[in-house]
Amino acid sequence: MELECKCGFLHVSMDTLITKREPISGKRRIICSVCGKQIPIRTVQPKTFKDLMRQTGGSGYNANVLFES
Repeated sequence: MELECKCGFLHVSMDTLITKREPISGKRRIICSVCGKQIPIRTVQPKTFKDLMRQTGGSGYNANVLFES
């Protein structure tokens, strides 16, 4: 896994990343240990997300739809 931060640092392992959990939502945030900024991780490409939103009528998307095709 390679993640590039906005500061330009290339993270090759999880050792140089800080993982924090938000208290309200419980979601994990991955933060750069060099600059302290959050690194966004996309699980689905934006175009795929829009297509899935159209298929489900905007009520959220079902990730299982990805594996049906």
